[in-house]
Amino acid sequence: MTLSVRTSSVEGESTERITTIDDMKCNYSMVKAADSCSNTTAVGPGKHAIVNDTCDNQMNNNNYKKARTNGISNGHTMLHKRNGFSLTPTQQIDYNRYMKEHPNAKLIGIDGNWYDITNFIPYHPGGDLIEHFIGKDSTPVFKAFHGEDVLKHRKPVGQYIQCSSDPAAEAFANLHLFFINNGFFKTSLSWYLKKVMVTVLLFGLTWYLVTCHTQWYMHFLASFTIAAFWQQCGFFMHDFMHNQGFHNRKIDRWLGLFFGTTCLGVNGHWWRDEHYVHHALTNTVDYGQQFFDPQMREPIWAQNEKLFPFYSSNIEELCIRIQHITFIPICVIVGR
Repeated sequence: MTLSVRTSSVEGESTERITTIDDMKCNYSMVKAADSCSNTTAVGPGKHAIVNDTCDNQMNNNNYKKARTNGISNGHTMLHKRNGFSLTPTQQIDYNRYMKEHPNAKLIGIDGNWYDITNFIPYHPGGDLIEHFIGKDSTPVFKAFHGEDVLKHRKPVGQYIQCSSDPAAEAFANLHLFFINNGFFKTSLSWYLKKVMVTVLLFGLTWYLVTCHTQWYMHFLASFTIAAFWQQCGFFMHDFMHNQGFHNRKIDRWLGLFFGTTCLGVNGHWWRDEHYVHHALTNTVDYGQQFFDPQMREPIWAQNEKLFPFYSSNIEELCIRIQHITFIPICVIVGR
């Protein structure tokens, strides 16, 4: 089984890492989960999963406490720190040995602990996305999407050991800490209010141009104002579905549904579910499970040559051959 993961370190630049799962020891496949703090390492049966705690030894206690407080108050609770630990042989668990004792068990790793989720999968609120992290360290993705109290009623069935930090992951963790300490995650309600007013004005102007005028050029102008209105609604849906408005899932979800489903005409729940997969498994291609990041592939173009095996029809192959010609015009027309 092979994973191909492309990670962005600087805007406009990317690094691709391709790893064979069964041979992976302490290689790092960076999963760009929303606001994640550490990286993910995938392993196969018979091997320990390795967690990379990128927050270790990166900040003094005062800075950490400050960042932690700021992060929690702004809805970002995934920042974590451990001083490091060494496990005795009795504490360490061999993945292969546990699977022999429980052949149907499905484990995921979180913060150095293995959790058996075999019976929980059908009830997972996030759907079958959780199945992609079976047998892997899911710490950064878990912390990006869950609060700290989710695991309080779950008992780990074993533990796994840490690995030395990855420089790239450390850099992302430091950047994340910098953003928190400088208040970059704090919501400016005044800014959102201004944007809402502009959006309402665009809708009102469109209504005026269409209903109060019969000239063709006025209706032509209205097509631009309604396009700008839809574009703003799309950004609102994106931000609120990311809980960046009020940092309250219920309130932000309803606002996301209003701007997305009602105003833009895009099903907000469908978009959120697809976007969550995109953030949890960013730019990931897994041939073994026939999986790819849903926002990497469109029926008429491929963002990476690793996606070519997923195009089988003659029409799809033709579209891929000419995508260098059609890509920009389609983006302009469709607005993708």
